[in-house]
Amino acid sequence: MKNPDYEKLSPWQKRAQDALDQIYLLGMREIRIFRRIGRRIYRIALPVGRLFLQLYQRTIGREVSRFWQECCHLFQNIRGGIRELREAGKEGKGAWLRKLFSGFPRAFRRHKNIGGACFRVLAPVVSFFILMATVSYWNSLDFSLTVECNGVTIQEIENEQIFSDACAMLSERMGAATSSHTDLSFIPSYTLGIRSDNAVSYDPAQVCDILLGTTDGVIEEAAGLYVNGTLVGSVKNSADLTYILSDLKTECEEENDALSSDFVQSIQVVSGLYPTENVMNSEDLAAYLKSEASPISVAYVQRETYTETIDYKTRTIEDDSQYTDYSHVEQKGVEGVRTIVDDVSYVQGQETGRTNVSTEVTKEPVEKIVVVGTKERPDGMTPGEASGILTWPTPNVRFISSYFEYRWGTMHNGIDIANGASYGQTIVAADGGTVEYVKLHSYGYGYHLCIDHGNGIKTLYAHCSQINVSAGQKVYKGQPIAKIGATGDVTGPHLHFEVRVYGSPVNPLQYVSP
Repeated sequence: MKNPDYEKLSPWQKRAQDALDQIYLLGMREIRIFRRIGRRIYRIALPVGRLFLQLYQRTIGREVSRFWQECCHLFQNIRGGIRELREAGKEGKGAWLRKLFSGFPRAFRRHKNIGGACFRVLAPVVSFFILMATVSYWNSLDFSLTVECNGVTIQEIENEQIFSDACAMLSERMGAATSSHTDLSFIPSYTLGIRSDNAVSYDPAQVCDILLGTTDGVIEEAAGLYVNGTLVGSVKNSADLTYILSDLKTECEEENDALSSDFVQSIQVVSGLYPTENVMNSEDLAAYLKSEASPISVAYVQRETYTETIDYKTRTIEDDSQYTDYSHVEQKGVEGVRTIVDDVSYVQGQETGRTNVSTEVTKEPVEKIVVVGTKERPDGMTPGEASGILTWPTPNVRFISSYFEYRWGTMHNGIDIANGASYGQTIVAADGGTVEYVKLHSYGYGYHLCIDHGNGIKTLYAHCSQINVSAGQKVYKGQPIAKIGATGDVTGPHLHFEVRVYGSPVNPLQYVSP
């Protein structure tokens, strides 16, 4: 709902009001949606609940109700029997005993159905707990597979995938040349069993060694180099392989003046059985890993130090004594400097990551301070008040016959405005201000006047044929003050117009245009 005073609000208050209205409408929409969802859920859940209630009442509910009635009847008879025993006790101990022993058969005959009802109610519950206990027991057991292959029994492996991985690893170790002369057919049979407490599980490498022992090839103990899970080569001694890998990283660090290095790929050294003809010489494997065809890439980290400039902030100070178009830099901004130390990661000369180690500001930035005016500038139409923007002094004459420049060996400090028919044309005040002086000379500027517009700006109007204002008079912008003439040192009728800033003549065309 709109505020009655909406039109009186400021723009930012209107935007805030509109945002609140949108939030309110959104909230009401969400409430209606949730209510609609709740009604639909209720319409669906009510018949479902009634259905389950009817099923309960027609099945176990009927038995539970019958069992409860039997229990209530039993408790009532027990209380009645206790009262009868108390009455018999008053007659003597013999009467109390006769009453007790005669009551048991009668109670059994009356409540013979309670046992069956109890069984029918408790049997499903007990069966459920027995089922849960059985499932929990079998889930707690740890199973394993026993594999029989080529007359060899391999016990305690986790799953069939381990055997498949072992076969793939075996094919890599044997190589294409060896595989053509060696029988690598393995047809396993699996038996599922319960893992014993002291059993040792085999991994793919161990299973591969066992299978390799069943082949007809010549094998020996060696160390294989796996890159991203693929066998690259094998050597006799794992220490040689470790030295080759370490030498690759050391050489990279020395060449690039690096702090540290590591392999990009996943590197794994696996010791086990390998075909003798596929075991390489350590020097050959090292040469291959250092060649351009090497499957291994080394990432290294270099520490870099560099400087960065810090942008300065700009702070604005408002001055209510200056107009809104006033702007003055009170203090120049100076950029700061910071020294940054980064650890940069490279792979084959390409940057792949960067981690900052430290950042230190070595030179603080100096903020820029700007003073701006906040006072609204007048339009100059009030006598004595300047707008700060000068207007063309001769509305009907727009031609410039002489510019602000050197002529005849001297500086011409203003502009001459004339068009051949300018005599007697109206001259207006370029801006509001106060007439500083009026002079009626027959030489030099002839009839001329000067208006002070404040802020160090003055305008001079010379060679007039008539002056309509007097010294000290306040004038407004565009007010007729004189007429164009030919008094003083002139060659013809024109207006000599000057603009002076703090006493120094400046080019009037910087302030006015025809």
